Amino acid sequence: MELSGPWLLLRFMVTKIMVTNITTFGGARLSLKGLCLTFALIFGLAQANAITIRFDDADRPPSDTLNVGGVTVTGGVRGPGLPATAFGVGLGSDSLGSGSSFAIEQVANYPAGVVGSHLRPYESLQLTVDGMINSITIMPRISVILETGESLDLTFGFLLLENGSLPGSWRQVECDGTSKTIDLTSSGAPSVDIWLESNFGEDLVVDAYRSPLGYPAVSIVYGFAIQSLDYTPVPDTANSACLLGIGIFGIVCAGRKRVWSARS
Repeated sequence: MELSGPWLLLRFMVTKIMVTNITTFGGARLSLKGLCLTFALIFGLAQANAITIRFDDADRPPSDTLNVGGVTVTGGVRGPGLPATAFGVGLGSDSLGSGSSFAIEQVANYPAGVVGSHLRPYESLQLTVDGMINSITIMPRISVILETGESLDLTFGFLLLENGSLPGSWRQVECDGTSKTIDLTSSGAPSVDIWLESNFGEDLVVDAYRSPLGYPAVSIVYGFAIQSLDYTPVPDTANSACLLGIGIFGIVCAGRKRVWSARS
């Protein structure tokens, strides 16, 4: 990681301490332990805290770009976008024309009298922050739409593909009516492209259901709504520098007071 600003100064000071074992500020000789504790306090205060952004707090109509609490949502690299949110549900895409606007979905169509599926359009979104994405929380959903218009909910696992700084990172989640939190800290990425891959044996499941009925036309819609995202913003370098200045001023004052006390 490239360092800049006050962080470079801290590295310089630590290097100086390691070489001399003791340093002087304002005529005061400070111990290695005392100086290290002081800098640890200063830079500990300067660290940014993680922020959780919820997407299920309001209805937001579909648009090319959606900005929510520092998170920018656009279309992903593997498909169209039109992100939208629904109150109490979360973030999704409205690009398919079928399914739900509050979910990222894929549609598998099974024509009447045919074994297996044909067309599989899917949606993709990219989420970007000014910092590092820690995790996202999703609610998986699967439903089967029969040719009669009837909808049937199914529950089984499917694969979720996350593409940030670790391309091809597969995450398997189960659709069981509960939300899932996916840890993304290993990628350390400021953005993530997220979509679905149909690799959970859905053809076998659906065909087993269609066979006794004479293979009617069926569409299976599966995906998830993004409920929230947790990220750590980029530290405020101005505040970091201010804290550093205050800390150094305190060291100087304390050192001079010690010298003055010794002389008196």
